[in-house]
Amino acid sequence: MKVDLQFQVIGSEIKVDHGYALFAAVSRIQPEFHGSEDVGIAMIRGRYVGGGKLALGKNTRMTLRLPVEVLPSYINLAGKTLDLDGHAIRLGVPNTRGLTPAVALYSHFVTTKNGHLQERFTEEIQRQLATLQCRG
Repeated sequence: MKVDLQFQVIGSEIKVDHGYALFAAVSRIQPEFHGSEDVGIAMIRGRYVGGGKLALGKNTRMTLRLPVEVLPSYINLAGKTLDLDGHAIRLGVPNTRGLTPAVALYSHFVTTKNGHLQERFTEEIQRQLATLQCRG
């Protein structure tokens, strides 16, 4: 079973395109995250303030989706400071949330290995959806 582990994010602003920097920063603290296929991370949300920056607020969260079995090893991220391309954020005390079913899912960005080839990308996404018993 998987859960969402959500950390409060304390900081002022980050780049809109912070995905790789976030992945790298978490991987530096949690090396096993880098190669894990079972642990995912969501982009941090904020208010766009121009210049390619997001302002962070008191309700801003960093979310990891992970199996319950590995949850204890990721709690140590609490209190850590992450450098996201020169923008420092600190992670607060986490909480967990169970996953709830959804009728439809949406993503701004999806990629796969060799995803730059349209035919290969479509085949791989269809294969992964079939594995999950989903339609797309």
